[in-house]
Amino acid sequence: MMNSVPIPRIVLADDYQPMLEEISELLEGEFEIVAAVADGALAVDAVANLKPDAVLLDIHMPGIGGIEAAQRIRHVDPSVKIIFLTIGRDPDYVELATAMGANYVVKASMGRDLSIAIKKALTGRLFASSDSGEEGLRLAQQAITCFRYARSATSSAMVGPSPVLIKRERFYCRSCTWMGA
Repeated sequence: MMNSVPIPRIVLADDYQPMLEEISELLEGEFEIVAAVADGALAVDAVANLKPDAVLLDIHMPGIGGIEAAQRIRHVDPSVKIIFLTIGRDPDYVELATAMGANYVVKASMGRDLSIAIKKALTGRLFASSDSGEEGLRLAQQAITCFRYARSATSSAMVGPSPVLIKRERFYCRSCTWMGA
């Protein structure tokens, strides 16, 4: 008797229909797309009703954008993994995404990065596209260090190598109210 591994269930949210179709084709076979919606409010509803493993959110959508949708999704189902998929290479968004415990993929790199970002998210690891720019990657790495520090401080389970934080990093971690540090 063969044990089958369940295919991860994904909700997609992007206001551009051709992009939803492209993402669906890209992920076909590896992931089950349980919903493809055009805005953040519909993404929140889909997460509440369909209980996916992960949700891909465009940051810029009309009405409720991806950031606000992610915050609402965290209240609806804190266990769902969040991946931001956006055209922008804004370091502030990279930092915000990683600070929220979400992954960040630039649409221009989704062929290379999207599957990796989803798989990492599903295993609790953070990811930011290398196309996010040097400053974006530096901020993402800082947020990842902070995230690991907070998790290791609140959990008896080791999260990886215990980071040795310099004064600036400790200050940054204390300012991250999202994690209760």
